[in-house]
Amino acid sequence: MPQYRRLQKSSLPLRLWLALLLGFASSAYAQSDEGSQPGSLTSGEAPPEKVTPAVAAGDSSPSSALASEKAADVRLLIDVSGSMKSNDPANLRQPAIDLLVKLLPEGSKAGVWSFGRYVNMLVPHQLVGDSWKETASDKAQEINSTGLFTNIGLALEKASYDREQDPGSFDRHLILLTDGMVDIAKNPDTNQLEWQRIANDLLPRLRLAGYSIHTIALSDKADLELLQQLSRETDGHSAVAHSADQLMQAFLQAFDKAAPAEQLPFDGESFLVDSSVEEFTALIFSAEPKQATTLIAPDGSRYNEKRLDSSVNWFAGDGYDLVTVQHPFEGEWQVNANVADNSRITVVSDLSLKVKPLPNNISPGEVIDLLFSLRQEGNTISDPEFLSLLDINAQLIQQGEGRKQWNYKLYGAGDPTPEQGVFQHQLEDLDAQGQYVLRLEVDGKSFQRSFSHRFNSQAAFQAKLMEGESDDGQQGYWLTVSGATQALNLESTTVEVNLIEQDGNQRPFTMELGERNNWELFLPTMADGLYQFEMVVSGEYATGEHLRYNLPPLSLVLNGDSLVISDEPVVAKAAPAVANDDSEALDEAPTEKASSHNWLLYGLLVLGNVLVIALIYIGYRVFIMEKTEEDDDEEDEDEFIDVNAVVDDSELPVEEAIAEVKEAITPKPEEAVVTEEASAEESPVEEAEEAPPAPEDVPEVQEAPAEDKTVAPDSVDNDMGDPDEANIGDDVLAMDDMDDEDAGLEPPILDQAVEEPPVLDQAVEEPPAEPETKAAPNIDEEIDALLEQSNQSSQDDEDWAAALQDELDDADGVAQDDPAEEAAADLSESLDLADEAVADADLGELGGKKNADQG
Repeated sequence: MPQYRRLQKSSLPLRLWLALLLGFASSAYAQSDEGSQPGSLTSGEAPPEKVTPAVAAGDSSPSSALASEKAADVRLLIDVSGSMKSNDPANLRQPAIDLLVKLLPEGSKAGVWSFGRYVNMLVPHQLVGDSWKETASDKAQEINSTGLFTNIGLALEKASYDREQDPGSFDRHLILLTDGMVDIAKNPDTNQLEWQRIANDLLPRLRLAGYSIHTIALSDKADLELLQQLSRETDGHSAVAHSADQLMQAFLQAFDKAAPAEQLPFDGESFLVDSSVEEFTALIFSAEPKQATTLIAPDGSRYNEKRLDSSVNWFAGDGYDLVTVQHPFEGEWQVNANVADNSRITVVSDLSLKVKPLPNNISPGEVIDLLFSLRQEGNTISDPEFLSLLDINAQLIQQGEGRKQWNYKLYGAGDPTPEQGVFQHQLEDLDAQGQYVLRLEVDGKSFQRSFSHRFNSQAAFQAKLMEGESDDGQQGYWLTVSGATQALNLESTTVEVNLIEQDGNQRPFTMELGERNNWELFLPTMADGLYQFEMVVSGEYATGEHLRYNLPPLSLVLNGDSLVISDEPVVAKAAPAVANDDSEALDEAPTEKASSHNWLLYGLLVLGNVLVIALIYIGYRVFIMEKTEEDDDEEDEDEFIDVNAVVDDSELPVEEAIAEVKEAITPKPEEAVVTEEASAEESPVEEAEEAPPAPEDVPEVQEAPAEDKTVAPDSVDNDMGDPDEANIGDDVLAMDDMDDEDAGLEPPILDQAVEEPPVLDQAVEEPPAEPETKAAPNIDEEIDALLEQSNQSSQDDEDWAAALQDELDDADGVAQDDPAEEAAADLSESLDLADEAVADADLGELGGKKNADQG
């Protein structure tokens, strides 16, 4: 039975009490925590989630954070290098820039620069007005693809000419469009020095000056690493466009970051205009460009590109319509068109929804604070009667594969109104990497407002593995680690790699810092199999704080010519979705994050209860079952005397050893009587687990049980077996047969198969069955008779060995020096030793029987 460590009797009740206390405490904590948990992620009809009222705290209060508003300062940097002929053959840069120019609000600043080898200010950097828009639209038609190089660094410098000046009331943004790498000369070393100058010198200065850089790559061949670093270090937006539609959408996404505008909720069919709207601009993208777009006013008036009045300004672009209506009718407007995604309705109104600026880049698991309020003519609305009419909802959508959606009920009728009219909520469902879209909608019954924000969740460091060759042309794989390095002390930062091979062997490496502020490791071509890379970044920030970051592991599978590289974790996390309506919602609604805390508490509760049951069971095994068995074992050990061991260990002659055995087996007055079961249980049967029956020539000391069948020999050519083991087995069986009380019983079942006896040329007769009962003989007489039989047996064994040697010599093909001679000699010597073992065993058995008789 399994052995358990014995607990002290005094400590067991205390431990059981502590376990019970833990179980009840876990239950109480789980209940109290469940009752105090605020509403969390909802899907469909899940419990509503309340917004935490904002509390004023001087200049750091939410209202003061929302009060600061800055006008947009947007500067466009357009690549006109020769490679644009292939990456933008239709010159879609022109209509995209023209659209952004038209969307810029009055009162903002803007400018346009084109760059190739040199940098040209295409449109002066000035306040936006009608005159500036006309000039910018005309200049946009001059964009071409005639440049010789791609001087990104110089373009950034020229567009940020005022980086040493105070921005004042403007929020400065750079929108950079390019399709290439840093390219200022034919010498690669010169280009590499320029890359380092941009990343290590220019970028920190732009970040300190407050510029946000939004990058658009028009090709996968562009320097994505540099573009992403420029955006992330300045909290900008980064995108890659592969088509005309994607280029237009990428420009709009960057524009929304630079110049966010007030919007009305739009479902693709209608939108509601209230009396506070002075002007709205409808940007309608059409899924079918040939179908005309029509706007229908609340009074039934219909407007399109050819049917307008003085209050409507209509511009029909390539795949979109941009319509501006001044002093629109109040009520519901309808749109008759096949509306595509990203269409929006922006407004100029005295009643506005103001949202505190949100980050464009976060790390997985980071929490976003959402603060917003409604304003009337620049003042925050805090009237409880007005706020009580609001319904505020939010929607968080994770883009890309595995699309997920979260719905939040932020405010509704009956909820306590926030102090100072500022609503506050924390977004916590951002564990996965990827792109997210946040949509906030306010329904005031007579008016509606909406807000949209797009941002990226990306780890601080990223690892990439790809095929390549080393500087000396050797084929293999490049492992690179990059990230936000501007805030790091690169000299004290290291990246350690642990390569785990398919056989479990681990190989450590230290990556080297490359020329582009990333860490690199080259591995020559490896054999087929599975390889896993574990990476740890450790070092210091520029502020002196310590850094230690574990990157998600990378997997490399090699199988012949095929190669699979995966950046998925070794153990994938499954986040089951929860839906309330149909199966489609199951793919979009993940498990509520807040409920994970409750599941943890429930798990602790179950663990505490299991611990109590386990301790009770262990105590039962230790104090009841094990105690009983240990007492029985100790009693058996005290009463049983191993007579055989006494004879074997004695260095005296056999006669004196016998006398010593007699003395040993004589029971003492205080000794317990050895039962027949104990004697049989402690007999050395285990030593003969693999022993076969003895041949007939070996003298019998006692008759074997009738059920014991011997195996007939085959021939002399068969395997001889192990004679020592064979005779020892026979002796043990013979000793067992001497027990009068056990006569007629079956021999013990051995754990292993019995080997065949030595092959002899004479048949072995089956021993007769032992009679059921026998009178107890005199012990001294039996010992003397046993000695005589042992001496006679030794002589017979010598004769039998000689006969066996003669037969082996006469066998065909057996040489004089055949190993059989040595086997026969060894067998003879073994038989002599076995005879002695028989006598010893018999003496031990007789000693046990004498105890039984005298008892």
